[in-house]
Amino acid sequence: MNRARIVGCLRIVAAVGLTFALAHHVNWRALPGQLQHVSWSIAVLAFIALGLQMLVGPWKWQAALKLHDLHFRLPFLIRAYGVGFFFNNLLPSGIGGDAYRAASTWPSDRPGPWAISAVVIDRVAGFGALVLLAGIGALALPGGNRLAHTFTLLAAGLLVAGIVLAMLLRSGRVQSIPQRFRHIKALAAFGEVAQQFRRGAASWLWLGVLSMLFHSLTIGSIYLLFRSLGSPTSMAACSLIAAAAGFATIVPLSINGIGIVEGSFAGTAVALGAPYGVALAVALLMRLLVLPQSLLFGGLYLVSGEGRERRKAAELGAT
Repeated sequence: MNRARIVGCLRIVAAVGLTFALAHHVNWRALPGQLQHVSWSIAVLAFIALGLQMLVGPWKWQAALKLHDLHFRLPFLIRAYGVGFFFNNLLPSGIGGDAYRAASTWPSDRPGPWAISAVVIDRVAGFGALVLLAGIGALALPGGNRLAHTFTLLAAGLLVAGIVLAMLLRSGRVQSIPQRFRHIKALAAFGEVAQQFRRGAASWLWLGVLSMLFHSLTIGSIYLLFRSLGSPTSMAACSLIAAAAGFATIVPLSINGIGIVEGSFAGTAVALGAPYGVALAVALLMRLLVLPQSLLFGGLYLVSGEGRERRKAAELGAT
């Protein structure tokens, strides 16, 4: 317990220190003049795009659950996804929210790791879609941009790896792995996923489409916020900025990535030609605009009961 408290305190210190370091380079005198030229109508569109993510995200998660033959109604998943999002904004990393999502869909008549596997596949599919979108965006940037070149190579490597994995799953060779190690439940769940892939690869394609849509909304909201602040940052550049911020979210060095995400966001934006002050403002707005959604679902979690009967009522047992 003492060790956990020490780690938590260190993350708080890191978040505060990084925030002050980022704020130190802001031209505060020019800030009031910049705020006078903000296009709030465009900023509202960015808020709407982020709100749509709270619908597409559970839809994507539902597709990942169906790969494991787990069927839940979308309204239930929206609520569970939102509560998990609330936890992600309070805990030092995204693990808390993911754990809540897995617990909410934990099956009573099937292996439990399937629910965990569904969350992992949801995460991996989303991360892969973000990298691919960044790779596509990098192709539209000047060829001499080293950052764009790096993302292009990363996206190409991910695409090749995905094709190879799909071929292995389709061939059935992966099926033998869980048979050799039946005592490892996670591998047993992976074997079931392989069977689902062989029965219907179209379901995986649908998961990929939803993942692309989810992160397209992220990129679009970033683009709209830059536009609202009068910065002509391209959609292609915004895709790389979103990917860099996505990478930063998995670094567990501060509370919810505070400071690390904003630093990666602003640093990538500056490398692509955006003003530092505007880039940092957009990064902070991205965090602030999702706060009402987080508080809404957090309030629902606090005022409503959490019980197995609620989850069972939402499960589509017959279908």
